[in-house]
Amino acid sequence: MRESCRGWSASETNGPVDAGKVFDDAIAFHDKRIAGSEVTMTDHLAYAICALNEIPSQRAQGFHLMIVAEDGSQQPWPIIVIRWGRQVFGYLNRCPHDGVNLDWERNQFLDQNGTRLMCGKHGALFELGTGNCVEGPCKGQSLTPVALAVLDNDICVTGVTLVEDGEAASGRADA
Repeated sequence: MRESCRGWSASETNGPVDAGKVFDDAIAFHDKRIAGSEVTMTDHLAYAICALNEIPSQRAQGFHLMIVAEDGSQQPWPIIVIRWGRQVFGYLNRCPHDGVNLDWERNQFLDQNGTRLMCGKHGALFELGTGNCVEGPCKGQSLTPVALAVLDNDICVTGVTLVEDGEAASGRADA
């Protein structure tokens, strides 16, 4: 994980959308789902996980992060980041049907057309901008959104507390 971008608010990062008209409604829906959650102190933290240009446009990449849970424990937090121009979408890497990771091979999340996320186990298809399942055994269900922002050309996770580099190793008594 890259150095944390502290002091930024997710609400301060809503700039113009470069993804094109076709994704405008999806972006608004995604932002509304993220904004609907309760505001907490973690909403003012942003953790840079990679540079924007490290994920090619119209591609997805998985990240295996560690999150600090409400009880203070550290838990694995696998996420998917999709880039479309300067717009990014994030979801937990977990199919709502069976709880399995979506990637059928490492970082292989998109269908053959590159227009939808696909569960490699069941073939369920999800809209990129909304996370809604449009085909497959979990049709009508949605992926869990992850709040992201692009700050200083870095893709940042917001709204959560991540275990930062060095904390994971020092926080384990058996390491």
